[in-house]
Amino acid sequence: MFDKLRSEIRNEPIVLAHHPLCGRFEDHFITIRGRKVCRGCLTVYPTAAAGIAILAPIGISDFSVLFALSLFLFIMNLPRLIIHRSGRTNLFFNIVLGLCLSATALAMFNCPADLRLAYYPFVVVTYLLFMAYRGHRMMSGCRKCPDHHLYPACFTALVTTDCEQYD
Repeated sequence: MFDKLRSEIRNEPIVLAHHPLCGRFEDHFITIRGRKVCRGCLTVYPTAAAGIAILAPIGISDFSVLFALSLFLFIMNLPRLIIHRSGRTNLFFNIVLGLCLSATALAMFNCPADLRLAYYPFVVVTYLLFMAYRGHRMMSGCRKCPDHHLYPACFTALVTTDCEQYD
């Protein structure tokens, strides 16, 4: 079973990325040892781990403080959905998103029992709505591409058209 998993990872060009490999998304990933890695994920998840590593030891464990912090950071991250971003603004928003993730995770761990039934679904629904909107925006760009008929092959192979012009 582990050999099959290792083989799948070794042969999958985008195992750590979730964007098509066409020209439209070229700036969304970097290549590390032959594998496409999402730049955002490479920023968000280590930032989240660092946030937990900083917040937990300094004793910030009050649910209401962590919830307020996560809500504030999430609201700070929302402009990414409507503004044109550069590499620097993407980096900023990814760091904010990572810190939001760490505050949310710590709030989940410190959530009072009587609030869990409301808080956990709130977190899941918010996450799903955020990701659905981002996925919708990505697919809107893909639908404008003349090579859209190849979808989902563009996730695993370079297509000839530079879709950036169709965004």
